[in-house]
Amino acid sequence: MYAVHGTLGGATQTDPISNFTCFYYEYDAERRVTKEVVFGKSNESITTTTLSGNEWDYENPDYNDWYRKSVETRLDGATSTVYRNYLGQPLLSDLYDGSTHWYTYNVYDSNGRLVLSAEPSAVSGYAKDGNENWNQAAPTPVT
Repeated sequence: MYAVHGTLGGATQTDPISNFTCFYYEYDAERRVTKEVVFGKSNESITTTTLSGNEWDYENPDYNDWYRKSVETRLDGATSTVYRNYLGQPLLSDLYDGSTHWYTYNVYDSNGRLVLSAEPSAVSGYAKDGNENWNQAAPTPVT
């Protein structure tokens, strides 16, 4: 059973069955999921999405440029930030519980195949720009 909550034609839809359904979603004007509730509000998260502004070069694709950033905020306050390339492959993820960050960093070859995955024990941070986004142009984008 699915319940959908969001805006459709400017009107907000609410459905009392959403308290009892397995999956409940809210969408923004761009039709992206902004809130997901699983199993009758037993597991809820809010997601925001940021686009990088990087243009995808179809002739010379770089699978290591981030295109989309999503931040998921969980019920316990923990956040999961994931930077993805144009194909949706994760490049950098940051799980933060309020006191500790766990980073994972991936590198892809010229065909989009995973060639390196650095786990949290190998990554201590990443450079951010003035908007708190990953700055890949920094001298050391990942440490």
